Amino acid sequence: METTFVVVADPQIGMYSALSGLPQSELDRMWGLGLRVLTGPKIHGLDIDSKLYGRAIEQINELSPAFVVTCGDLVYDMNDADQHEALARVTEGLDKGIPMYWVAGNHDVTNNPTTDTLAAYRRRYGADLYSFDRGGIHGIVINSTVCQKPTQTPGEWERTVEFLEADLDSATKGGAEHIFLFAHHPLFVTHVGEADNWLNIPLERRNVIMDLLLKYGVKYEFAGHWHRNHHAYFGEFEMIATGAVSYPLGPDRPGFRVVRVDSGKVEHEYVEVGGELEIRNP
Repeated sequence: METTFVVVADPQIGMYSALSGLPQSELDRMWGLGLRVLTGPKIHGLDIDSKLYGRAIEQINELSPAFVVTCGDLVYDMNDADQHEALARVTEGLDKGIPMYWVAGNHDVTNNPTTDTLAAYRRRYGADLYSFDRGGIHGIVINSTVCQKPTQTPGEWERTVEFLEADLDSATKGGAEHIFLFAHHPLFVTHVGEADNWLNIPLERRNVIMDLLLKYGVKYEFAGHWHRNHHAYFGEFEMIATGAVSYPLGPDRPGFRVVRVDSGKVEHEYVEVGGELEIRNP
């Protein structure tokens, strides 16, 4: 049975306003990190973010996938009610027969998550550690910000590991043919043993997750966070980072990823958001 699903990353409503009109010193710093922040005057409001995300929703409706996963950074500022409202309003345009599965990003629980920020996320978006079955796909969602910085969320990292092992064991014994991991952060960016950095999961905890995924034959992680498209491999395992649906920080235009699964074959492609963009990277 062929199944199509869509991966959206980093709608991050509010980012165009937050990163506009920056002083040259800050622009230089961010470009030095490889982040192609837009230059230009101050932008106010949430129109650009919302329009881009809205166009993506319209295109996704035309594809009619089995489900959509949004891989984190839903809003720029987790404490801004207007940003959450704009995200919810635009998401309401998704056809009701297409489930949306949310993934927590660092902007949704802060870079150093706490029990309070996790509780706030869960009240608004539901669980941040769960699995689902749809169209012959078994999807596993983890909170990668907890995996990256677990010190202020006692027990959450341990709960993640316990959940992963139990869920993978159950799905495998149940005959799941296709198991995919969905997270905000890539497990790794260039190679599985790379040094810790702001993009990846620290090696100590990365190894634990990778060991479990490889033990149960999981071959794909879909992530966001980088605001650009990127692929990395470890044997048959593929890490796929998807470019931002709204604010790009690399050469890719805003877009989303379409994944097609047919028996033992998995194919995916990045689809740009249609229409003229009001603002583009240089």
